[in-house]
Amino acid sequence: MPELTNSTREAARRIGVSDTAIHKAERAGRIAREPDGQWDIDKTRRRLTETADPTRSPLAARESAEGTPFARLKVAQLALKVEAQRLSLDETKRRLLDVTEANAALDEIGSTMRDALLNWLARVGATSGPMSRSGSNWRL
Repeated sequence: MPELTNSTREAARRIGVSDTAIHKAERAGRIAREPDGQWDIDKTRRRLTETADPTRSPLAARESAEGTPFARLKVAQLALKVEAQRLSLDETKRRLLDVTEANAALDEIGSTMRDALLNWLARVGATSGPMSRSGSNWRL
């Protein structure tokens, strides 16, 4: 049977935090009362631990800080910041290319090569036929 209480102060005392911490967490939407208005101590303690900042909360320090959803979120945020900084540095050092500019350059190179290849036969054929006669010798 769950441990219930009507008093916020009593819930805070049983969990081991201040009643101000309970009020702030409730206003932030991290915890909520039961439908009948009472606090379920175990459920409230679990939610506070899951959403606690490991650097500020005494509850998170008691639990393994790496396993809480908050800690995983902080690690993910840090990874995203590092990735954004890496991309910014690559852009600053001009290691990145704009896709539209690269495609336009490739199209230009490809069309130039195609035109050169198609025109090569016309240029070679115009200067010397498949067999031209020079004196009495035939040459290929």
